[in-house]
Amino acid sequence: MSDLGIDRVAKKYGLEVVRAENETKLLVPTSPFFIVIREGNPTVVRLGVDEERLAEVIEEMLEEGETKESVEDALDEMIDETIRMAYSVISELEREGREVKSELLSSVMDIKDLLSEQLEYAEEVL
Repeated sequence: MSDLGIDRVAKKYGLEVVRAENETKLLVPTSPFFIVIREGNPTVVRLGVDEERLAEVIEEMLEEGETKESVEDALDEMIDETIRMAYSVISELEREGREVKSELLSSVMDIKDLLSEQLEYAEEVL
């Protein structure tokens, strides 16, 4: 199958494309969050997170004097932006005639759980 739709979205948003055997990741340069496209029938689209980079972002923001709430708000904005990009990917894949299954909701819930844990840990350590 063609990856033209994926490449088009990546170019539009300035995302880095990382391809593996059955999976493509679209990395967001300004965020620890990324889009995962898993080939199959159906093609699965979800969000992923670079846990190490997330911890660094949280630590930097807290060290700069940001509150836990402002860090959460900033990370929520990053998640929302990544979701918008993921919906563009889904639209492109569907336009190419692919059957797509969105796992955005479940992946965001997983990310929010991780985010809470990392924020609590960072607050204790700092």
